[in-house]
Parts: sequence; structure tokens; C-alpha cells
Amino acid sequence: MSNKDIMFATKQNLKTTLLHGPAELSKTFLYEAAIYWAEEGRRVFYITPIPLQQIPSSCHESNPSTYFTYKLITFVYLSDYKSLVTQLAELHTFVSLPTIVLLDDIDHYIEDDAIKKPDYCEEKTKMRIARACSVIFDAINSCSRISNTIVHACIWSSSILRKTDMDTTIYFRNIWNVSEDEENKIISLKKIDRETHLPEELAAGKREVIGSVCRTVRRTSLEAGRHAGRHAGKQTGGQTGQDRPG
Repeated sequence: MSNKDIMFATKQNLKTTLLHGPAELSKTFLYEAAIYWAEEGRRVFYITPIPLQQIPSSCHESNPSTYFTYKLITFVYLSDYKSLVTQLAELHTFVSLPTIVLLDDIDHYIEDDAIKKPDYCEEKTKMRIARACSVIFDAINSCSRISNTIVHACIWSSSILRKTDMDTTIYFRNIWNVSEDEENKIISLKKIDRETHLPEELAAGKREVIGSVCRTVRRTSLEAGRHAGRHAGKQTGGQTGQDRPG
């Protein structure tokens, strides 16, 4: 059994997905995913480096009709790498633990101010990537152990993780390459096999694609039973809010 198989074997309640795609797709895709999961009754922790000023224009038709859907989504705005690591390290101390963690633009946190330093090099970038992924993994593992339910993390990267030769399958069970055909309004995904690293292509409408990815993740999570919800939320670090953006 490989090291990555051993790593996941001890943490069966964790589901991790890495999405590679253009930055202009990330907010639409992850916002749709947040709504999808909240409508399923899951508590969502949505991290972005820049506050959402408004609902992504292409998401208006899927806008939820109930206030309670948004109550299950916590929007967290963290501006830099240090804030991200600090917040994730404290995530398990929140009174209301998330079962879904969405992280938009991990590249922003990996790059941060590191590339401006004189001793910047690719190896240090890899170390920062490894640390960030480890903190994410540890955060959802702690939440899963406390709540005794499956916790999923979905991370979006537009460039940095592609530019290194790191084996990201150590941290992510599912890896998808995302692209868009603007003329036909189609989002295409290629799922990268963890063992062979061969792509498996899937093309469909945006909402169908998001539902397909979420259902794949949800298939086993539903078997774990409903999350033993806690009603009060603890907010620490960064700018946070549960209100609807815009």
C-alpha cells in the first residue's frame, strides 16, 4: 500500500477535491457548489481572498428562494497566507462545524508575498503548497472527528499547482481539470485518475456538472447520517459573515 493510500485509509470520513481551471470560472462554480450543498442541508464554510460584492451574474437563475439556505453558508474573507493557516487551524473550535469547506483561489495564498522575497525559489513554493494542503487536511479531519460525520474540502487552483511537479494526489482524492466553451456555454471537466493520471473527460451544462461533482462526493457522505448540528456559530480571524453577498 502506498503512503497516500495509508494516509487516506486512516481518515475514511474525509473527501478532498482539487479543481484546476481559469480564475474567471472559480467564483461562479464554487458559489453554485455552496448553494447546492446548503440546499442539501449541509453547513458550508466558503473561503475567498476578496469579499463577494454580488452574486455571480450567471448564478441568478439558481439563486435559492429561502433565507435558511444562506444561513448554512459562512462566507470567510482571508487576505493572506498567514490568515488562512490561522483560521483553518482554529476551525475545529467553532461551535457550528462545517461539513463542506470551499477554498477559492489557493494560488493567491501560495503566492502571497513569498515570490517577492530574495530567497524565493520553486522548492520553497512547494513547501508552502505542502503546508497549506496539510493544514486544510488536518482542519477537516479535526472537524470530522468531532462531529463524527464526513467532511469534504473542495479547492480551486488556476495556475500554481499546475506549475510544480508535486504529487497532489497525496492530498486530494479527486482532481478535475475545468475548462469552458464560451460559444456553446459548456463547462468541460477531465477527471484525473489518481493511479494512472489519465484524464477522463466529461462535458455538460454548468449546473449539471456541479451537480455531478457534488453527487459523487455526496454518495458516501449521505450514508454517514445527518450532521449533529449546533446552532450557535463562533467567528474568529478575518472578516466573516453569513449574510447574502450583494
